[in-house]
Amino acid sequence: MNLSMKICGLIFVGYVWLLAGCGMRSHKISQARHIPATDRVSTALLDPKWTEVKYTCVSDEPIPICDVQLPPEEREEWELTLDAVIQMTLERSQVIRDIGGAVVSDPESVSTAFDPVIVKTDPQLGVQAALSDFDAQLASSLLYGRTEQTLNNTIEGQGTRDPRVNYGLFDVSVSKITRNGTQLKLGNLTDFDRNNSPLNRFSQSYTGGFQGEIRHPLKQGAGRAFNQIAGPGSTPGNYRGVRIAQINTRIEITDFKAAVRDLLLNVERAYWELSLSYRNLEAKVQGRDAALATWRIVQARLETGDADGAEEALARERYYAWVTEVENAFVGRADGLAASNAAQDSSVRFDTGLLAAERRLRFLIGIPFYDGKLIRPIDATIQSEVIFDRPSSLAFALQNNIELQSQKLNITKHECELVAARNFLQPQVDLIGRYRMHGFGEELFGSTNEANSGAYSDLLRGDLQDWAVGLEWKSPVGFRRGHSAVRNAQFQLMREKAIYFEQERQIAIELDAAFAEQQRAFATSGINQDRVDAARQRVAAVREKYQVVDFPLEFVNIAIQRAVEAETALARSQVEHSIAVALVHYARGTYLTYLDVFYQSNAIDPVPTCQLASEITSVQITESISTDEGDSLTH
Repeated sequence: MNLSMKICGLIFVGYVWLLAGCGMRSHKISQARHIPATDRVSTALLDPKWTEVKYTCVSDEPIPICDVQLPPEEREEWELTLDAVIQMTLERSQVIRDIGGAVVSDPESVSTAFDPVIVKTDPQLGVQAALSDFDAQLASSLLYGRTEQTLNNTIEGQGTRDPRVNYGLFDVSVSKITRNGTQLKLGNLTDFDRNNSPLNRFSQSYTGGFQGEIRHPLKQGAGRAFNQIAGPGSTPGNYRGVRIAQINTRIEITDFKAAVRDLLLNVERAYWELSLSYRNLEAKVQGRDAALATWRIVQARLETGDADGAEEALARERYYAWVTEVENAFVGRADGLAASNAAQDSSVRFDTGLLAAERRLRFLIGIPFYDGKLIRPIDATIQSEVIFDRPSSLAFALQNNIELQSQKLNITKHECELVAARNFLQPQVDLIGRYRMHGFGEELFGSTNEANSGAYSDLLRGDLQDWAVGLEWKSPVGFRRGHSAVRNAQFQLMREKAIYFEQERQIAIELDAAFAEQQRAFATSGINQDRVDAARQRVAAVREKYQVVDFPLEFVNIAIQRAVEAETALARSQVEHSIAVALVHYARGTYLTYLDVFYQSNAIDPVPTCQLASEITSVQITESISTDEGDSLTH
């Protein structure tokens, strides 16, 4: 009967546990406050609806059919300045757009506004993950059970052949690792025992007490610098400390700034190319109108007998040729979005057509392609010469270039890793100290006036105290892995420095090339202005001559063609000069400042630096970084 009740009791407990397990629910997550990523680059709290997959249009309000079907020539002109275009781009660029279409073919390589906060909040390599290694750890266990045995002799069973034991154990402890690598632990252990041994003083007994332990590294793993670089429990080549996490976050922020800079350069280039498309279309329209006027003159002379049918057919053919040129200049080619990176291509496209250039600009801004409007740039190109001081510009470039800043951070990271690697060349020598104060009694609590009346009352008497102090030594013979880690870290550091010096050299060359392009574009602007004046005078002269004397019509057509080409060349050179000025600022590292775009941080954390031995020169970094969630790009 007793066995049956026990079995029923076990089944009941298991059933209750199963029901409890099935009924468990995760903690309710309160809806986070919605923070647009365009306003705060490092977004810590995201609205849950952002994670939902919805196959809907980008805009909640569908575009009216009338706007979609509206002919381009009937759309309302939307006049925009470059400053307004930059502002709109920053507000709509959660994903950094690339004309090459990498967001479709290789989405993992695309930069987004979420990348810095993703790196910072990485649960494995992020800043908070690294700091969590130094958090206090609370551990507790509670265990109660019973054992029943049948033995062959009474000695093994402490006076009985059928030992029956009821036991309990309660353990709670708090442990922590300090910044210097010292391990601290404080805990309480309570033990309960009741058995049927006739040799016992009490039929049941309690043992309880407090114990503390300290382990301080003297060689390997010692020091605040090592633990902030490598983190507790690290191994050679595996460094996940706070400093490394901060540098990784700063590198990601720098890469994001570089992506935004390249996007804005593409936007400015698209803005000026759209402006050039308008001027190219106007020049083609002037050529068409001039060809039409010439055709009418030929028709009038044909009626008077001063011209023949061949001249009339030639004039008519040239008119329709210009009509085709106007159509191409307005609509453009089908590959309107295909283009190279603006930072790597200094040429200006003017033959893609106005609508194609407008689509490219809309794509980069992030606005719908059909909204019933036609964007028209209203900013004038830079007409005056902009003079830069070469020595100061080179100093600016070496100090402010984003790629150099990122490489400096990489160098600092490898300097820190070399410091950590050298620590593993030391033996592991730990200073250990333990202390325990405990008590024993028949009850858990009793009277302090009577010995062993209670475990914790006996504890307060202070009769039972244990302590131990010592050293623990552990080291591999030869430190093969440690030496390999040091050499690897040295080669990694030398590689990054070699890349840094080569980057400086290339930046100097690119800056000189940008100066040359800017001077060429300004010079050709003045020359093309004189060319336009001469071409216009030639058209007027040959047309007047054709009307009064026997003059070949082909010369009139050539004059019109040359005049249109001169107008287009002037517009192109003026746009090239504006883009060249932007490319000079790009090479100087001042392009974002040139556009009044700044990266704001709500909190400043110092960039960690690592001092090395004299055989490898340390590249110092004096700028500050931010790991706060309130970072943003503003214009």
